[in-house]
Amino acid sequence: STDFEYGPNAVRFDKLDFQLDDTQLRGALAVTNIDSSAITFDLSVDHIDLDRYRAPESAAAPPAAKPDQKPADLPMAAARALRLNGNFSMGTAKAAGLALSNLRLTIEAKDGVVHLFPIKADLYGGGYAGDITYDAHEAVPTVKLDQQLTGVDMAALLKDGIKSERLSGRGNASMKLAGAGRTSDAVIQNLSGRVDANLANGAVNGIDLWYEISRAQALLKQQAMPAGSDDKRTKFDTFKMSADVTGGVATTKDLNITSPNLRATGGGTSN
Repeated sequence: STDFEYGPNAVRFDKLDFQLDDTQLRGALAVTNIDSSAITFDLSVDHIDLDRYRAPESAAAPPAAKPDQKPADLPMAAARALRLNGNFSMGTAKAAGLALSNLRLTIEAKDGVVHLFPIKADLYGGGYAGDITYDAHEAVPTVKLDQQLTGVDMAALLKDGIKSERLSGRGNASMKLAGAGRTSDAVIQNLSGRVDANLANGAVNGIDLWYEISRAQALLKQQAMPAGSDDKRTKFDTFKMSADVTGGVATTKDLNITSPNLRATGGGTSN
């Protein structure tokens, strides 16, 4: 249901009330220029579970990609045609296994540049803030990401997001990345920027590093083996690292894990 007004080259919808299953969308939307499809809006959704609308996962293995299959092109023409300016909010949402609440964002799209800023949300006991720009006005589109997580429960986030239980702790993470390319694959291969993480009072799951060191010392000294480790967790007080990204390759030189029993440092690359 809605109230609407129609005038010369424009139409406005007020008191918009739209329901889909358990989800309710309310607000206002106006096409301020029908010729250019310019739209302004202020919309809110109470809650939605996007995963319920995804196709069920098949037990069969996914078909192998063909050697000559090309990655999908980024939407350049569609982005150049957009004329948007508005606010969007959401009470709670679930998508790809991730849960968030109190989402608020502003969208501006004009002349091939789509800008989402500010983006704010609550998730896993902490907060998210983001600034995302997709620029398709040049021959090769660019993507810029500036995102921060603050006070987030990383164990819950990683478990729901990538089905990993290898790391726990509460802390902060940030990502400032930019890339260019006509496809998503090309953008990833051209990414440059920096990623930082700083966690406290957590654990690396899967190995008890202090137990392994104690066991090695006992072998060298021909002493009795230490008592077995049941949880196989390397607990830490702090876990810090950063990565510089150039051309799709992330290089870490300052991994630093500290606990009452040990300190571990390291580095590496991820392509």
